Amino acid sequence: NLLRPYLPLLLALSTSSPFYEGERTGFHSYRTKLFEALPLAGLPRSFGSWEEYETLLNFLKSRGIISSFRDLWWDIRLKPEFGTVEVRICDVPGRFEDLLVIVALIQTLAFWLSESKPPPGIPYEAIAYGKWQAARHGLEGSLIDPKTLRKLGFVSLAHEFWQILAAPAQKLGTWPYLKRLVVLAERRPVSFLMLAHFQKGATFPAIIKEVLEGFWR
Repeated sequence: NLLRPYLPLLLALSTSSPFYEGERTGFHSYRTKLFEALPLAGLPRSFGSWEEYETLLNFLKSRGIISSFRDLWWDIRLKPEFGTVEVRICDVPGRFEDLLVIVALIQTLAFWLSESKPPPGIPYEAIAYGKWQAARHGLEGSLIDPKTLRKLGFVSLAHEFWQILAAPAQKLGTWPYLKRLVVLAERRPVSFLMLAHFQKGATFPAIIKEVLEGFWR
């Protein structure tokens, strides 16, 4: 529940699917829109207790809708066998360095939220708005800041988190990676690079080749 409002930021930092079958879609993360067409995918609702979550699972399993929790392809879900939370909203980051930043951000966010006062409640619709903004506009979009409930651009929130999460990240040991969050926010994820090449007339295979070659840079 506490991580759900921050999912749009994680998507905005990782967008890498602006094309579908070689055609520009108008989105920075078209993969997100494809997954939302599935009945058990997308943004989950909040749960008031573990019992409420179990009740839903038992209902779906008893009616043959799912065979296990793995059939719930939510953007974030519990991972009982590991005793953790699985964040699934991200596109595949286009650079290995970006991947390290995003993983560090997720870990530090979870640590910070578990150690601090819970933010005020935010409606499902507000989170869904942020997710759509991330999918459509990438880092140029906006969301509702879960702590202040104000509308804020993704880049601005990334800069704020760079400051807010510095101390928790140093305590957790993730700061060597998280400190490059501002670099990622300013450079922007690979969807922007792909679209820039497209605007210059590059073919889709040439764009993919450039992304692959740049993954380890």
